[in-house]
Amino acid sequence: MDICWHCHAYRGSLYLKLKEIEAYLKSGNTSSGNKKISS
Repeated sequence: MDICWHCHAYRGSLYLKLKEIEAYLKSGNTSSGNKKISS
């Protein structure tokens, strides 16, 4: 039970972090942002 809850919480935080990065990349489509992505 504890392991399952830990996994769900871990996956949830990863999902939120991915969404944060996705939103950051979408909102920051500048030349400097593109350089960061390519490098």
